[in-house]
Amino acid sequence: MKIKQIKRDNPNFSQFMLKEWKLVFNELYHKKFDFSYWHTQHLYFEATEGKKIVGGLIGEFFGGVFYIPELMVASGYRGRGVGESLLKQAEDWVKHHRGHEIYLFTGTNWRAKKFYLRVGYQVAADLPKLYAKEDFVLMRKFLD
Repeated sequence: MKIKQIKRDNPNFSQFMLKEWKLVFNELYHKKFDFSYWHTQHLYFEATEGKKIVGGLIGEFFGGVFYIPELMVASGYRGRGVGESLLKQAEDWVKHHRGHEIYLFTGTNWRAKKFYLRVGYQVAADLPKLYAKEDFVLMRKFLD
């Protein structure tokens, strides 16, 4: 047996993964396999003022769960509702696509943690020495 790293868009690998998931899906989840729900979707939301980008959110949706690896607001626009509007747009998209949860990581002592708490996210886990050996928290929000 050989193990090697491959490119993401390898069609043989994609076909293999899809075929095998279909075989084990019902056993694991007791539901019919829905490719659109279980296929990772990469999403990008931008906030603009005129032609200027003032904020952005990057996310990945998979199996009803939305992960936010990046939410950025321009320094001169922080505290003006840009981040909250981006999150609201993402939450609306997730709900519309049968999603039930959003999660993200942020620094334990970062201002962003207070922001996420204020808009309804909860600390789910402390993650000492995660990225760059700094302390982070896992935060999540369950959607109605």
